[in-house]
Amino acid sequence: MIGPTIIDDPRFDARFDAEALKKAMQGIGTDEKTILRVLTKRSNRQRQLISQKYKELFNKVLANELQRELGGKFEKVILALMTPAYEYDAHKLHQAMKGLGTNEDVLIEILVSRSQEQLRKIMETYRNMYKKDLVSDIKGDTSGSFEKLMVYLCKANRKSDYGSYDKGKVNADAQALINAGIKNAMGTDTSVFCEILVNRSLSHVRAVFEEYQHISKHCIEDDIKREMKGDSENAFISLVECIRYPASYFAKKIHLAMKQGMGTDDDTLVRLLVTRAEIDLGDIRQDFQRIYNKSLEASIKDECSGDYEDALVSLVVGNR
Repeated sequence: MIGPTIIDDPRFDARFDAEALKKAMQGIGTDEKTILRVLTKRSNRQRQLISQKYKELFNKVLANELQRELGGKFEKVILALMTPAYEYDAHKLHQAMKGLGTNEDVLIEILVSRSQEQLRKIMETYRNMYKKDLVSDIKGDTSGSFEKLMVYLCKANRKSDYGSYDKGKVNADAQALINAGIKNAMGTDTSVFCEILVNRSLSHVRAVFEEYQHISKHCIEDDIKREMKGDSENAFISLVECIRYPASYFAKKIHLAMKQGMGTDDDTLVRLLVTRAEIDLGDIRQDFQRIYNKSLEASIKDECSGDYEDALVSLVVGNR
C-alpha cells in the first residue's frame, strides 16, 4: 500500500518557511504560488511549527494573516491546512450540528473513518473548544438507529487488531447479525449491528462479513439496504465500506463531490483531501484511477481552476 501523499519534509526549516510566507504577503498583491508551494508540501505538524515561528518572528497570527490576504476557495484550502487536525475534525462536527438541521453526511464520514485514538482526541478537543460534550450534542441533533450508531462510534471501544481472530466467534457474530436483521420478524435490531461492527477488531469484522455471506448467500451491504432506510442505512453502509475498503470508500466520496453536471461540493472536496493527505490519499488516488479509469488529478482539473485547483492537485501529488 502507498499510504499518505504528504509526510514530514526532511529538509524542513520553520524559520525559512515563515520568512518566505511573510515576504509573500508583503507589499501590493500576494504571492499565492509561494504560499501554495510552502503549505501544501509540509505536514500538519510542520505547519503548526511554521505558525509558531511566524508568531515568534513577527508577533502576528499566521492564519489571520493568510485569511486577510487570500479569498475564495483557495483561502478555504489554506485555512484547512493551517488548522490542527483534531481541531479541524471537531470544528466540522460542530458545524454539522450547528443551527437548524444536521449534516448527517459529515457526522458519518468523520466518525466511521477515524481510528480509536483519533476519536478519543476529537472528543477531548471538541470538549475543550466548545465546552460541550460531543455525544450530548449528537443525542440532541439525531435520533433512532442513526443516533445509536453515532454514539457507539464516539465511545471508541473497538478492540485492538492483531491480525488474527477466533473462527468460532466469527461464526457466532455472523449468525447473530443474520438473526438480528433478515431473520428478525420484529425488524432489525441495530444494537446487535452496533455492538459487532463497532466494537470488534477490524480483522474480526472483515472475517464476519465473509462468514455472513457464506451463511446467508447475501452480502451484508445488500441486506442492510433491504432492512434499513435513510440516514441509518447510509451510516451502516458507510461503516461497512470503510471497514472493508477504506481507500475505495473515500475515492467514491471524492468522485461524488465532483460529480459532473451537479456542480462541485467544494466543502466536501477540501475536507476529504486535507484530512486524508497524511493518512491514505496515495491509496485513494490509486483506487480512484482503478474505479473511474481517470486520474484524480485530471478530475480535479476538470472541476476546479486557478490556485484552488493547484492547491488540491499539489496535495494529491504530494511531497514523497
